[in-house]
Amino acid sequence: MNLFFKGFIIGIAKVIPGVSGAMIAVSFGLYDRLINAITSFFDNKKENFKFLLLVGSGILLSIVCFSNIVRYFINSYYFSTMMLFIGLIVGGTYSYSRDIEYSFKNIVIIILTILLVLGISMFGGSGSYMINGTVRDYLMFFIGGVVEIFSSMVPGISGTALFMLLGIYDSILLLFSNIFNISFVIDNIMIYISYGVGMMISFVIFSILISYLIKKYRNLFDTIVMGLCISSILLLIVMSFSSSFGFIDLVIGVMLFFVGVVLSYLFERD
Repeated sequence: MNLFFKGFIIGIAKVIPGVSGAMIAVSFGLYDRLINAITSFFDNKKENFKFLLLVGSGILLSIVCFSNIVRYFINSYYFSTMMLFIGLIVGGTYSYSRDIEYSFKNIVIIILTILLVLGISMFGGSGSYMINGTVRDYLMFFIGGVVEIFSSMVPGISGTALFMLLGIYDSILLLFSNIFNISFVIDNIMIYISYGVGMMISFVIFSILISYLIKKYRNLFDTIVMGLCISSILLLIVMSFSSSFGFIDLVIGVMLFFVGVVLSYLFERD
């Protein structure tokens, strides 16, 4: 049940613009285990299947069933909601930071990673793409499937932020929130297939690549992830404090921030 709940929170994070689902997985101490369960699935099929089923079902349930609810909280209580997730990431980053070797080289890598992410974030976008039933749609949502897996497996990279850059954020939420609407699914079946194919192909590629990096260049990988963690926190803080909020929102937000830090610490210990 604990793994399912962690997956549920990761799924919510994937829907919120600017928040990285993989980063929450790092915060919960799940990231290495997820990558290992995927790349070494057949070494222990029963345990890996159980683990991936619990985490994966939590992620899917929160995305499919709660996309509209999450959008409501983001639209109505943006600051407070974001502060909770900032707390989750801060708590996880603190735990992760204890394993980093802070040599001059690693500090430079962290700084360069932060500057790169902050530079990329300067390019804006909006969920304005219109589905027209053309080949361009299939290509766009194939890329969307690749982005889904890329952002799911690389900590600190927000899939929703990338979807916004592509202009398909609202369309992606529409696809997931209507997945039980049979007529809608049938009308857009090629969109779903394109998205799924993009996910499957990139899943294999990124699983092998990340597993290789972890095994061969663990220190470099951890250092880059640390840079991604810090840049995520900085970006989310800027996004949150750039929004409109009142004194009550600030008080609730600060409380939720510490709740997030504590939850992250408790989940990381499990």
